[in-house]
Amino acid sequence: MQKDGVIITTHDGTQLKAKMVIGCDGAHSIVQSALTNTREALVETYPGIRSYYKNVKGVEQDCLEIHFLPNIPKGYFWIFPSTDGLTNVGIAANKKMLAKHNINMRKEFHYLMNEAPQFKERFAEAELVGEEKGWSIPIGYFDGKLPISGNRILLCGDAAGLVEPATGEGIAPAMSSGRFAAWQIKKCFKENNFSADFMKGYEKDIHKKYFRNYYFKTTITNLYYKMPFLMDWVIAFFSGLHKLQGRKY
Repeated sequence: MQKDGVIITTHDGTQLKAKMVIGCDGAHSIVQSALTNTREALVETYPGIRSYYKNVKGVEQDCLEIHFLPNIPKGYFWIFPSTDGLTNVGIAANKKMLAKHNINMRKEFHYLMNEAPQFKERFAEAELVGEEKGWSIPIGYFDGKLPISGNRILLCGDAAGLVEPATGEGIAPAMSSGRFAAWQIKKCFKENNFSADFMKGYEKDIHKKYFRNYYFKTTITNLYYKMPFLMDWVIAFFSGLHKLQGRKY
């Protein structure tokens, strides 16, 4: 970091200079590490495994399946239709809960597809396309423990921990935070001000957009994990409401 810009050194020794650095480099963000001097700021992470399969039975093209199961504490198993007849299949769970219950997530993932009574028939003829991929999903932006801006630095998407806490979806918040970052960058160049204090405008925009929403969803999600039967009540309520609204008189 210099007075008039930022010097970035790549893995091959090439040096690049810029007025600002925008960290859009995922859950294990190097830019985030440079900002906080630590990788421990993301206190809540969900390790995930994702694969693509063909010939999965019973997949509806307009339906995203999310299965909350007792053997995946504070996590879920998903089956999503994809393009070209493929199905996106994956599992994600809270890192602390996996350690607490000594759960091998990859082993659990294979058990669900190959042995679990409710799924094994659906995957009996399934064929893996490509390879299984694992990654970490950063959850917990609302905790406020991760700064998302600093002197000449902004963080977006997973690097800022802006993952939807109820589903783990990260594309929409990544794009949205990128838009807020662009607005902030425009202001920085207009005012020729790249200081940490000036960057707080970006944090205020993100806070206004996500904090209350994410806090509410995290609270509801945690409540569900403690009392799973509540989800059945909620689904039954909204299903009944939908039928009532669609009734003709």
